[in-house]
Amino acid sequence: MLTSFSRSGLRGLKRTSASAAGAANTMQLDPAAGVKGFEAKVDKLEAKLDENRNLLDEKHADHYKFVDGKLDKMDDKVSRLPKLVDGKLAQSHKLVDDKLGRAIAGFGTKIDALSDAVDALGKETRKDLHEIEKRLSDAVNALGIETRKDLHEIDKKVTVIQQFGGGVLALVTVGGSVATILSRTGLLGWVHKYPLDVWFD
Repeated sequence: MLTSFSRSGLRGLKRTSASAAGAANTMQLDPAAGVKGFEAKVDKLEAKLDENRNLLDEKHADHYKFVDGKLDKMDDKVSRLPKLVDGKLAQSHKLVDDKLGRAIAGFGTKIDALSDAVDALGKETRKDLHEIEKRLSDAVNALGIETRKDLHEIDKKVTVIQQFGGGVLALVTVGGSVATILSRTGLLGWVHKYPLDVWFD
C-alpha cells in the first residue's frame, strides 16, 4: 500500500512526463516556436533571478544598515566607556580618600588624646617623684641631724675621758656606766686612793 507522499510523487512524475512529451511534440511540429518559448522562459527566469538579487541586495543593505547601526551604538558605548570608567575611578578615589581622611583624622584625635593622657600622667608622675624626693631628702636631713647630734654627744664624752685619762684606751659606748669608763681609762685607782671630797671640792 503506497503512502500519500509516494502517490503524490508518482502523480508529479506523470505530469512531468506528459509535459516533456508535449514539448517534444511541439518542437517536432515547430522548432522555432519551441526555441522562442524556451528563450522566453529563460528570460523570465533571469528576470526572476534579477528580482531576487535586488531583493537580496535590499535585504543585505537593510542588514548592513542594522549591523552598522549596532556597530555605531557599540562604538559610541565604547567611546563613552573610558569617561565612564574615569568617572567611576574618580568617584571611588574620592570615596577612598574621604574614608582614609576620616580614618586619619580619627587616628590623629586618638593620638592627641593619648598624648594628653601621657602628658598628664607624666606631670602626675613628676609630681609624685618630686614629693617622694622631698620626703626622702627630709628624712635624710632629719637622720643626719640626729646622727650629727649623737656623734657630737659621743665626741664630748670621749673628750672628757681623754682629759682625765691621758688618752682613751677603748671606745666608750653611749650610755656606759661610770665604773666601766673609769676602769678602762685607769682612773678607778685614783678614785679609791683619794676621798670623794677631793674630787668635788
